[in-house]
Amino acid sequence: MVLLKFLLSNFYVFICIPCFSQQVGDSLFAARKNGVVIYSKPDFHSNQVGILSFNSKILIKEILQLDTNDLRIGHWYKIKSSSGGRGFSFGGYFNMSRITSDLTSLENAIQSIESQYPILFSTSYGKPQSEI
Repeated sequence: MVLLKFLLSNFYVFICIPCFSQQVGDSLFAARKNGVVIYSKPDFHSNQVGILSFNSKILIKEILQLDTNDLRIGHWYKIKSSSGGRGFSFGGYFNMSRITSDLTSLENAIQSIESQYPILFSTSYGKPQSEI
């Protein structure tokens, strides 16, 4: 499991961030079931000015510093929500599209990783060939 987390985090840092970087004017969707907090400043310790509900749409007004939280890596964004709320949110809790079903999305992600990296899910990993 540690190896999987290591590989996924490195994949994200070196592949996803450069390839899927957001731009000012892009729309994103809140991907956290409990909502995504809107802060008064781009800092987790600043005042909370609102919460975006799951799948709420936001518009990126400005892209700020890179940060981490809960093993997530993302930029802070100056945002405007579809309901008119403004402030700063951590980009690690947004998706480029709405999530239609958490379970389906998670299952598809796991199946995709499993098919691309079967050695990570093999019960025979590290055993001599004669014991398989």
